[in-house]
Amino acid sequence: MRMNKESQRRWQKILVLLGGVPLLGVMLVDTVAVAGRHLRAPLNGSIELVQGLLVISGATAMLVATIAGVHATVRLLLDRLSDPNRAHFDRVIHVVSALYFFALCAGGVWLAIDMWPGFEQSELLGVPYRPLRMAANLGIAGIAIVLLYRSIKGRSR
Repeated sequence: MRMNKESQRRWQKILVLLGGVPLLGVMLVDTVAVAGRHLRAPLNGSIELVQGLLVISGATAMLVATIAGVHATVRLLLDRLSDPNRAHFDRVIHVVSALYFFALCAGGVWLAIDMWPGFEQSELLGVPYRPLRMAANLGIAGIAIVLLYRSIKGRSR
């Protein structure tokens, strides 16, 4: 399935919104918590809310950065190679990175399966960890798939 540029931009905007709205929620919760502390009306559980929202925002941001190919990279060795060798090693790097993220995802899924019957939740507010684990694992799996696709198609950026 090949996406045109407009469709790609649309999906990227959706992902940015999916990660940006929780980040705005983090700022709102933290602002209310700080103001509440100064007014002697603290917002109990604000850290739990911030942590949960950051999982969603962080996983989405990493996926968007991977799709856009804008991760910080060190290319000291690759820039000194000839074009054919550079393209070859670019593919190798993408395969190794994809394998790393698939392994990370497998560990996250294993942990989620192991902890599923226990129904974990945060202490104060009872924020369930299941959806947060699923969001993190979906983000990690998405990164692995994008990297694997890049290794097959041979595009680094």
